[in-house]
Amino acid sequence: MAIPSGSGSEVLKMSYVEGLTNSTVILVSTTDHDTVTEIVTILSVIVCEMGDFTDDIFNMYIYGNRTGADASSSPHEIQIVRQPIGAGETFVFSDKIVLWGGDSLRVNAPTTANFDVTCNYIIQDYT
Repeated sequence: MAIPSGSGSEVLKMSYVEGLTNSTVILVSTTDHDTVTEIVTILSVIVCEMGDFTDDIFNMYIYGNRTGADASSSPHEIQIVRQPIGAGETFVFSDKIVLWGGDSLRVNAPTTANFDVTCNYIIQDYT
């Protein structure tokens, strides 16, 4: 992977999923890992429990879509497993994460759950 050297842009963006139940892709990096022209940096993921006054759990992970030596067809990089969240509460994940090579950020919840999920991120484009 070469270090990007062209001029480009840096844009702050947000994705939002309302009423998440079960498994949902929150954000996908569309950049091929062999020809990096874009870097996606996740700044925060905010999960709000919007259900019916019951505590719940969720999982958050990066799912790989890679080939060759970096091949992965299972969650990797970061995994938050069975994170408890109280009824009407909010969970904020604010560690920085970088997506590349078709990686996707996913949140998985029981089918009985009802979450609103917001993801704040930066796209740096070096094309």
